Amino acid sequence: MAPELVIAVDRIPSEGWSASFDLRSEQADAIARDRGWPRVDWVSGPEGNTRVLRSGGDVFVTGEVRAVVRCTCVRCLEGHERAVTEAFHLTYVTDIDATPGEHELRPEDMEVEALPGDTVDVAGIAVEQVLLALPDHPVCHPDCRGLCPVCGTDRNRAPCDCRAQTPDPRLAALARWMPSRAS
Repeated sequence: MAPELVIAVDRIPSEGWSASFDLRSEQADAIARDRGWPRVDWVSGPEGNTRVLRSGGDVFVTGEVRAVVRCTCVRCLEGHERAVTEAFHLTYVTDIDATPGEHELRPEDMEVEALPGDTVDVAGIAVEQVLLALPDHPVCHPDCRGLCPVCGTDRNRAPCDCRAQTPDPRLAALARWMPSRAS
C-alpha cells in the first residue's frame, strides 16, 4: 500500500488533506483479504479522490471511488463485469465512550464510528466502499432466465423442455395462499 494514502490524524492540516488514488488490482485484493473479504476478481482497481478534514475529535472523510469487478451471476453462473462508482461521506470520532456496560444510542450515534487507531487509511476505505456497493446476489442482467433446475441448461442460451417439478405435497397449503398467476 502506498504510504501517501495513510495519514496520521494529528498530522491532518487545518485546511484538510486531499489525495487522489489509483490502486492496482493486487493492492486492492490484498487489502480486501486483510479485512476478511473473500477473493475479489478486480478488473480495474479502485481509483478516485478523497478529502480528509479534522474538527476536534472528529475526522470527516469524503470522496468518490470507481472500480470494475468481475462477478458471477447467481442465476446462470456466468461471469460479468460490474462497474462501481460510489461517493462516500464518513465520520469518525476519536473520543468515544469505551466504558463497559450498556449505553443508550442516539440517532446521531448511528452515523459515526470509532476511528480504528490514530491514522486514516484511504486505500482501505476505498476498497471497503467498492465492496459494500456490490450486490449480495449479482445478476448479469435483470431478465436473466437462469439455469434449469432439472437439467442445468442455461435458459438464456437454449430453451429447455423439462417439465416443472411437482411441488412438495407438504407445501400444498402454502399454494392456496399465493395469488394465481393468471390474474
